[in-house]
Amino acid sequence: SHTIITHTSHANQPYHNTFIPTHTLLQHYHRPFAPLQQHNHTPSSSMSTPSPQQQQQDSQEQQQQHNAINYSHLLNLPQIKTLLQSWINDDIPSHIDIGGLVVGSTPQSATLYLKSSGILAGKVFFDTVFTLLDCKVVWEESVQEGELLELEEGETRKQLAKVYGPIHAILRGERTALNTISRCSGVATVSAEGVKVAR
Repeated sequence: SHTIITHTSHANQPYHNTFIPTHTLLQHYHRPFAPLQQHNHTPSSSMSTPSPQQQQQDSQEQQQQHNAINYSHLLNLPQIKTLLQSWINDDIPSHIDIGGLVVGSTPQSATLYLKSSGILAGKVFFDTVFTLLDCKVVWEESVQEGELLELEEGETRKQLAKVYGPIHAILRGERTALNTISRCSGVATVSAEGVKVAR
């Protein structure tokens, strides 16, 4: 399945923690993502050569698959902050974060990895969750909202972003952050597949 995992690390002593797999919310109607493979076909006499119009259409479809479309500016950010804060509070309903007492507030970092191909969506939710918890998210420059992300041949994962902040804050926000970006990316990927079939 399309899985995004994180690992946290400390400058002096590594701290490893594999978080929940993602894209499970759509598992009942969404086939698991798999790395896209290229196939070389040898033309034969029985195969017809595509017309220039067909070649142009195929080229446009391939380009559209890789074009990132960002609609995050259409979202009501104050309302999103309120909604995400309520979800964070649901994870820790009591007035005391017991987990925070255990892990402490040491500054650490967590890394977000892509595990298989799919459309990335929901960066604004991921960013806002950790902003509310006084953490900082730094995305790779090449990673764009709405982009089709693929693993290169031989790659098992690809780094998308790093989160910096107190370890208790990172752990407090990881479930909400991963669930929201997972859901958004799953919907975007299924929608892209539907558009491709419709064309």
